[in-house]
Amino acid sequence: MKGVLLAGGQGTRLQGMTRGGNKHLLPVGGAPMITHGLEKLARAGIEEVLLVTGSHHLADFETFLSSTPFPDLRIELVAQERPGGIGEGLALCRRPLGDGEEPVVLLLGDNLFEQPLAPLLRDWRRGGAPARIHLIPVKDPERFGIATLEDGALVRLTEKPPRPESCLAVVGLYFLPASAAEIARQAPPSARGEVEIITILQHYLRRGELDHARLEGWWVDAGTPASLAEAEARIRGNSPDAPS
Repeated sequence: MKGVLLAGGQGTRLQGMTRGGNKHLLPVGGAPMITHGLEKLARAGIEEVLLVTGSHHLADFETFLSSTPFPDLRIELVAQERPGGIGEGLALCRRPLGDGEEPVVLLLGDNLFEQPLAPLLRDWRRGGAPARIHLIPVKDPERFGIATLEDGALVRLTEKPPRPESCLAVVGLYFLPASAAEIARQAPPSARGEVEIITILQHYLRRGELDHARLEGWWVDAGTPASLAEAEARIRGNSPDAPS
């Protein structure tokens, strides 16, 4: 199994803090934000990671990786020329992922969470659908992709609905089959010019090949100054995967 860790985007909500740099290199809990995603993947036994970032930030990540605390983790940088969405980031990994049958863990670098990754993967491997999303209840569901369940089954996904049907946000952690990068490559861009992850997920949902699991503990989408401060407090507090 390989990991895809997305660290692209422009960090527009954090511009005063990034000063043109990549938000995923901002310090959180005593280490660059991206370190927490790498730690999750490494502790789950994943040995190869494709780290996707903007081409203008490659040098910064090369400097970071030159002293990475994960000597046993093979990390390959993948350049994204422009912010093209999560789906495009995945599509860019099609060639380095190869044509094998290995499933993929797709993780957003600014999504920080408490629960260890390894037990989630074990549960999925024991009998999950080919693709799996992770859900957590939130107070402001209109800001996120939202999952609708009926009798416990996943029936619908909606991106940032103005009137959400549920409070279950789809977090930035996806377990996907080997075909996902090719599905992403073929997916059309949305009205905002990006390949949306929800398009890839709906492909598997229509085929009955997508299920869900609840994420336990805390989760932070660290894209604003307030949520970045929350992530700092959470990680300083009790995260079992805080980098040492």
